[in-house]
Amino acid sequence: MRATGWLLTFGLLVMVGSLLPWVDTVAGNFPGYQGAGLYTLSGGALILAGLLLHSMFHRRWLLVGHAVVGGGIAALLAGWQVLRLVRRCGGGACVPGVGVVLVLLGGIGALLVARRVLGEGGERATAP
Repeated sequence: MRATGWLLTFGLLVMVGSLLPWVDTVAGNFPGYQGAGLYTLSGGALILAGLLLHSMFHRRWLLVGHAVVGGGIAALLAGWQVLRLVRRCGGGACVPGVGVVLVLLGGIGALLVARRVLGEGGERATAP
């Protein structure tokens, strides 16, 4: 699959995960859009904006730049939320939800695709 296909997948993964529950507790779920999920949603939109600009202008740095910034925002904030959750609820009263896991995977995936595009010097990167 081309790098643009992977970034489309990871960008959508970040955006969908931002809206899903981030914390599962016995009292209920807490969705991502009540906190850092809004920022990761904008990071996912930034990844997709980079894809759009890359398809219009065919500049590799647009693709890589947007993937690094958007994927970095998503991975950093989701990783921070998971670490904070593990520290706060170490006894198992609450666990990371599916949304934060999807955002973390999408952010890391976007960063890996950006590294692959830079390393190969072309747009036809394979799977990370």
